[in-house]
Order: sequence, then structure tokens, then C-alpha cells
Amino acid sequence: MTCRLAVLIAIPRPVQWSWKLDLTQTMAEKEQNHRHAQQKRELEIDGIVAAARTDEIKRGQYLGFGTVLLTLVAGVVLAIHNHPIVGTVIGTGGIAGLASVFILGRDGKSKDAPAMEMTPASSEDSNPLQKHGDG
Repeated sequence: MTCRLAVLIAIPRPVQWSWKLDLTQTMAEKEQNHRHAQQKRELEIDGIVAAARTDEIKRGQYLGFGTVLLTLVAGVVLAIHNHPIVGTVIGTGGIAGLASVFILGRDGKSKDAPAMEMTPASSEDSNPLQKHGDG
């Protein structure tokens, strides 16, 4: 009597991962499309802002030119009508004001002046409620 032992080895069927790969690819494509749309919107907004800035600069130049022209005409008119000192002050004041705007810029800081550095406060100064002298 011989005994045969049959061993059954369970071979797992291959798992179908293709649906997960498709899902991952679809998700990546959607994210990329979304990112591209966001970047496109940002570029469009940047273009609109740049155009508005350009219009504002042009308007400022036209108004500056008009102001200087007006002050020069007012100075000449006053100088002709026997007010030479007042005419000189008004005429040169407009030019000096415009020159100061170009030299100092809009911020009121000189373009050549170095930027001021902010230094952090020391730990003693950082807490104004801290009691001094206790220790």
C-alpha cells in the first residue's frame, strides 16, 4: 500500500493592476491640466496689471508735464505783470517739485540711498511686560 500525498499549491491569479494605473494617470493628467489653467490665469492677471501700471505711468507723465507747463506759464504771466519775484518762485517751484519726484521717486526714498536694514530686537526688548531688575 502506497500512499500518495497530493499537494495542491495554490497559485494566485495575477492581480489586475491596470485599473489603478489608469486611475493614477487620469488623476495626474487632471492635476496637470488644473495647474496649467491656474498658471494661465496668473499670467493673464499679470498682463492686465502690467497694462494698468503702464497706463498709470503714462497718465502721471502727462499730468506732470501739464503741471510744469502750467506753473511756467503762471510764472511768466506774473513776471510780465510786475510780479517778478512771485513769478520766479512759482515758475521754478513747479520744476523743482517735478525734479524732486524724479530724484526721490514715489516712495520718497532716494534711488541711490542704501536700504535701511531692520535689526531684530534683543530678547530683553522683545517683551515690554517683562519686569526688569528682578532676578
